Amino acid sequence: MVEAPLFIVGNESALERVFENVIKNYFMHSEGALSIRYEEKQDEVLFHFSNVLKRNHLLSLDNIFTRFYKADPSRTNQSSGLGLFIVKSLMEKMNGYVQADLNDEQFCISLAFKKIVKES
Repeated sequence: MVEAPLFIVGNESALERVFENVIKNYFMHSEGALSIRYEEKQDEVLFHFSNVLKRNHLLSLDNIFTRFYKADPSRTNQSSGLGLFIVKSLMEKMNGYVQADLNDEQFCISLAFKKIVKES
């Protein structure tokens, strides 16, 4: 089976920043393996990033994309809490969207991009 390339709407530097922030979020707030998969739909391409949150890590899905949101405000690490806010902002500028889900301790961020259909 030969897979055809997928083309999405996006800005190169914005795409780099989006993927960098999502992966950096994984290293800061999770444990175990990071799973990355893509899903092709008729008009969009989705990238799903999922991982297990660190033990006793509290997360508010209602606030996760809010400016300066930190999952644990008592922490004094170097995080500004802007990572996922920036992801959401850049995705919207590229006519896409981001969504977060939490099932048990499995955290998933999905990035949805408009698909470009190229004629052969």
